Amino acid sequence: MGTVLTVAFALLAPVLIVAFVAYFIYVVVRRGFEIRQLLTDGVDTSGTVVTKRRHRSSKSGTTHQLIYEYHDPLGRAHKHASLVTREVFDGYEEGRPIDVMCSASRPEVSAPKSLVEQARPAWERRRQAQGK
Repeated sequence: MGTVLTVAFALLAPVLIVAFVAYFIYVVVRRGFEIRQLLTDGVDTSGTVVTKRRHRSSKSGTTHQLIYEYHDPLGRAHKHASLVTREVFDGYEEGRPIDVMCSASRPEVSAPKSLVEQARPAWERRRQAQGK
């Protein structure tokens, strides 16, 4: 029985690693497209920080996450979690307001306004380089 489990694990482990890496790449690429969408059709709104989370890892250090709720221009409620820098994280308290940008065409897509504005200079340089 032990040999069967060892062989199964040996076959399954690489598949799981590839699946994890593929999912990570998907998430990063999707978030990049969402930030670009917010830069092109984002509208300002206000949200409320619901939860602040710190995740400590021996490999990647500490990540900081804000979970916030906001209402889109049509009044629908949305909830989103966003990884932020420590400085941004420390600047907010649970239950307090947060400036948010949401997409006019896809209101469920959002990010803290500070993150969108942080990406704006690079996006503008790229647009200028493309002649747009």
